[in-house]
Amino acid sequence: MERAKTIPSFKAPAGFYFAPVALAASLLVSACGGDDGSTDFTSPQVVRDAANACVALQSAQVDAASIAEPTKGAVVTKATYRTAMAAVPNAAGTAMVAATPDYCELLIDIRPVDASAPLIKSQVK
Repeated sequence: MERAKTIPSFKAPAGFYFAPVALAASLLVSACGGDDGSTDFTSPQVVRDAANACVALQSAQVDAASIAEPTKGAVVTKATYRTAMAAVPNAAGTAMVAATPDYCELLIDIRPVDASAPLIKSQVK
């Protein structure tokens, strides 16, 4: 009987998943329309023209110093405004497909420090 080979597992370095999240948070906060001095978060931030604010993020550059992990910065490669969808029954009529609110979908390329490494692709909804 032949013994099964084990596949080496990938162990992500500390902070590996933090960089895309930190980048996304900084992009979303910068687009929310609030000022940096505000500490009152009792009411939600409302963007007057959310669709245009979202599309304006297209090609936005993020300086490396704004990202919590070592990178050479990032760029928003695609910004798409998605309108709300009501809950609807699935095709079989056996369950409901959940509703979604309006949101801005961003595709982001993070440039790693190592020039030979591939871009880090991230998606934020």
